[in-house]
Amino acid sequence: MEDKKSQIMETALALFAEKGYHNTSIQEIADRIGIAKGSVYSFFRSKEELLITIFDHYHQLMYEMLRHTLTESLPPREKLEKLIRVSLEQFRRFKLFLTMQRKESHLHQKREIRDMVFEFRAKRFFAFRQVAAEVYGKETEPYWIDLATIISGMTFEFMNYAAFDRKNVDFGKVNHFIINVLDATAEALVKKKAEPVLTLSMMNDYIRAGKIGLSDEQQHLLQRVWELKDAVLQSPCSVKQREEAEQAYSTLESEVLRGNAGGVNARAMALFLGSLPEESIQQAAKKVLVTLQSPRWGEGEGNSCVRGC
Repeated sequence: MEDKKSQIMETALALFAEKGYHNTSIQEIADRIGIAKGSVYSFFRSKEELLITIFDHYHQLMYEMLRHTLTESLPPREKLEKLIRVSLEQFRRFKLFLTMQRKESHLHQKREIRDMVFEFRAKRFFAFRQVAAEVYGKETEPYWIDLATIISGMTFEFMNYAAFDRKNVDFGKVNHFIINVLDATAEALVKKKAEPVLTLSMMNDYIRAGKIGLSDEQQHLLQRVWELKDAVLQSPCSVKQREEAEQAYSTLESEVLRGNAGGVNARAMALFLGSLPEESIQQAAKKVLVTLQSPRWGEGEGNSCVRGC
């Protein structure tokens, strides 16, 4: 039964990529497989449901490749190298799906597909941000989002050259090139104290939608930290208090993302934020502290799932 469903999906994908979604009928899909039209409808109520199922299936496959890489117990730089390699390989492995998605970009007007694509892009972005944080450390924190964007943009363009423009691109060289660019960029940005292009507030929707490779406990804690962050951003603090609070919650968030939620720094930042005069911040900080006091974090088992749970 599942083999037949997969055959219908693969055949439909090939026809959508070849002729376009609107120019392909259910009858054509059935004819190419050699089955009755009604057999297709026994699995999918409509052509649109078939399309949405295809999008969901392939995005899940690509997501699992990223998730698997992030959950491997690898040193940070090796994880970055593998994540870039896996991202490049995705485009070769799923070329037909990506060809259809590129050719039929108007399909993103459908809300379900638009939301699905955004969720995958957010997970991919969040994965790159996490690894950038692990590799380049606290001093580059203002640039984690920009570094993630560099990884995403460069892998995407090199993939286009290889997959769609038929350029003979050596992905091994591409991997090393991207990492060299990241190393030089991270060093230069810190040295020059450059202003970041993308900020947490600007990319908050991506970060919140992209929680990839995190355990349930860590997702819960991260949600508490984000609630605390919102309380700080919305409070009428003095300029000095706001700057100190923003520095504290940034440190707290980075400790959680790096799997150090059970450490002294995370608790110290939460305690500091809880000492601020604004009641909304105090309440949000208290929730974070209560979560940190749970056995999961209290026993020093705060390692992130992305570090090899």
